[in-house]
Amino acid sequence: LDIENIEFKLCAAEKISLKDASVDIIFMFKSFHHIPLNLMYDALIEIKRVLKANGLLYISEPLFYGEQNELIALFHDEKLVREKAFEAIEKAVLKEEFKLFQEIFFNSEIIYNSFKDFQEKQMNLTYNDDYIDESLLNKVKVKYDSLSTNGKCEFLKPFRVDILQKI
Repeated sequence: LDIENIEFKLCAAEKISLKDASVDIIFMFKSFHHIPLNLMYDALIEIKRVLKANGLLYISEPLFYGEQNELIALFHDEKLVREKAFEAIEKAVLKEEFKLFQEIFFNSEIIYNSFKDFQEKQMNLTYNDDYIDESLLNKVKVKYDSLSTNGKCEFLKPFRVDILQKI
């Protein structure tokens, strides 16, 4: 995209190739929990380095609860990484690296029209290739069917947004 004064960067959060105090705001959407556990806090310190004084960090993360998480956790359990992501954020606020500017909770509606639709969107992903055998597939289908109405599942996926301000 060519938007004036906005630049999209693909980089590791713990190693950002930008100058100190050069960015007004950084957005992270459903990505912070994918940073290796041992680098989460380091990533926040690196983000702080590149933010200008009073700059903002917007982190939107899915929360680990609800029926959709119970279903997905059968083959891709992100409970630990999501908890560790929140702990890293909390640590950065407690150590006064950032100030919690605002915290927002919301639900996003997720609809799967069939088990096949669910498989394509959630199970047939590269990071699941080595884990899903026929037995697990059947277990997931039984759980899906128990949550569905006429094959269709509707969920409210919970999210938390932490807007942090550089101190």
